[in-house]
Amino acid sequence: MKAATHKNIHPYLRYGVLIGDRGIKGIPGRLVRHGAEFDFMATWQGMSPTDGEWSGFLQLVKKEIEASRAMQEFLATSRTPSRINHSSGIKRSMSGIF
Repeated sequence: MKAATHKNIHPYLRYGVLIGDRGIKGIPGRLVRHGAEFDFMATWQGMSPTDGEWSGFLQLVKKEIEASRAMQEFLATSRTPSRINHSSGIKRSMSGIF
């Protein structure tokens, strides 16, 4: 609920959950059912990550940062007259309309 409230104000925020010491169990079903506002969910087998888990987590965080920045850019420029129309790639301009 808190994530949804924050995202209504700042839609570019990314929320996720990381659970350690899960063994081979994976993500709990109740988290999937109740975690609709999470942008990502991850587990580690132990309390500390393996090299592969850490590498994968860093890649995930980098992608979430990119997604956040893209959303922020889109929201910041979606109302400007010279914005790029993302559906067609056409740059709009107010000059020449009148």
